[in-house]
Amino acid sequence: MPNKYKTLFASCALFAGLSVLLGAFGAHTLSKMITPYKLDVFNKASSYLMTHSLAVVLLLLLKNTTNLRIELWTIYTMFYGALIFSFSLYLVSVSELYNFQNLKYFGAVAPLGGTLMIVSWFANFIYILKSK
Repeated sequence: MPNKYKTLFASCALFAGLSVLLGAFGAHTLSKMITPYKLDVFNKASSYLMTHSLAVVLLLLLKNTTNLRIELWTIYTMFYGALIFSFSLYLVSVSELYNFQNLKYFGAVAPLGGTLMIVSWFANFIYILKSK
């Protein structure tokens, strides 16, 4: 894999690890501190962060090892979409703790991240179908 993708690849490894770490934190610590609904939101954030970190790695590998047409912008769109979506959900989940009520407003940002992930998936669908 070219060095120019090294940082993105490493970031995906970091975020996949964070998703496991934060998932364990949610299960063992937060579960006693927040409502079941907020815990579900927290777990959803971890799930999407892991899934899309792995998806970005897969797309990078496919881009560099196959003739499939995978555009770099779709990879970055998925990466940043997952970050925006997941971290806004993490913040919303802990909003009921202490005096963090203002964090609940980050929920308004989550649809932007979700939209970026959807755009990336559909763009990749189209590009891959058009591959020669």
